This record gives sequence, structure tokens and C-alpha cells, in this order.
Amino acid sequence: MGTKRVLLKRYWIFTLVISVVSAGVGWFWGTGAQILYTNGGDLTFFGNGVENPEWLGGLLGSIFGFIVGVFYTSRLVIFVHDGKHGGYVLGKIVLWGVLAGLICSSLVHIFLMLFYRNSHLAPIGIGALFGVFSGAVLGLVAGGIFVACYNRKHNTNQEMNS
Repeated sequence: MGTKRVLLKRYWIFTLVISVVSAGVGWFWGTGAQILYTNGGDLTFFGNGVENPEWLGGLLGSIFGFIVGVFYTSRLVIFVHDGKHGGYVLGKIVLWGVLAGLICSSLVHIFLMLFYRNSHLAPIGIGALFGVFSGAVLGLVAGGIFVACYNRKHNTNQEMNS
């Protein structure tokens, strides 16, 4: 457990940057997701006169995007460092990104469904497609950058020790 903490402390800036990017993507898609629950933005007020918060989808997307981004990058750092991946490192990292995107989009839609008292499954299905795509792209970018930097650092250290 001690080495994992050291690793996470060493790569905290990477984790922060990727999590903030993930939050930004979550804000963008979360704002769009809310449209699925407000009939294209026509729902200005609820039946009880309470104003529709236009920022809710974006806020949920950014919160869950950041949280999922932290967990994703933490797992990524430990996974690459352990070296027990058996090859295809980037492919596995992208699959984790897909899973992270799916989890994030599902959480956003579940909360929007609860807030708008909507039981239709079409929006969560549409959101899943966007989550899978976004997770794959972010996973590829984050994983590619991290693996390249990690390998370069460790190859340099090995050359210096030789």
C-alpha cells in the first residue's frame, strides 16, 4: 500500500489534469444530456412553478467526470507501474476509459432521471453511447501520454544505471 501512495503522490499533477479535462468533457455532454429530459429545452418551469435549473446536467457531468477521472488515472498509474498487464497496455487502458465513460454518463443520467422524475430508458442509452466514445478518446489520450512518459522515464533511468 505504501508504494501505491508514493506513486499517486508522484503523479498527482497528471491525475489532476486528466480529471479536470474529464470534468470539462462531463460539463459539455452533461449540458447536452439535460436537453433529453427537458423536451429540447422547452421546459422552463416545472408544473409546480419551480424554475428548471439549466446548469444541472453540466454540474452533474463535471462532478462525476472529475471523480471518475481521479479513480481512472489512479488505477492507470498503478496498473502501468505494476507491470503485470501481459502486453497490450494501451488497449487495456482504453477499455478502462470506455468503462469510466460509461460509468460517468450512467451516473449523470440516473441523477437527471431522478431529478426530472423520468423513467424512460432512451436518454440513458443515448448517454451511454456518448460516454463510451468520450471514455475511449480520453482513455487513448491519457493512456498514450502516460505510457509514453512512463516508458521514457524508466528507459532513461535504466540507461543511466548501466
